[in-house]
Amino acid sequence: AKRIAAGKDITIYGDGSQTRDFVYAGDIARGICKAMTTENVNTVYNLSTQTETSLLDLVRIMSEVSGCEITPKFGPVRDGDIYRYLAASGKCIGEPHDGCQQYKQQVHQCVLAMQKLL
Repeated sequence: AKRIAAGKDITIYGDGSQTRDFVYAGDIARGICKAMTTENVNTVYNLSTQTETSLLDLVRIMSEVSGCEITPKFGPVRDGDIYRYLAASGKCIGEPHDGCQQYKQQVHQCVLAMQKLL
């Protein structure tokens, strides 16, 4: 996001179709609080949106919210990179959100704030 806010190029290693389960930081904080106050405090929880978002889709979303045309450069796949990632959240203690799409406004505000700092 910093590079986008500064108008710099970004590089995607691979073809951009690899996916991640991007989780909004506010949801992580809320999930940690809920996990600490449940009757099963000493249980492991995965915090997840249950939504796979490709890196190319993330670039498209960032283009939309920043109002900038972002054309990534592509580099070689990095050794050990995970092609697809979607966290399992079978012990859900709240409703998952719609990943990156739901938080476009927050991302936009973050990009604007970064632009002011640069």
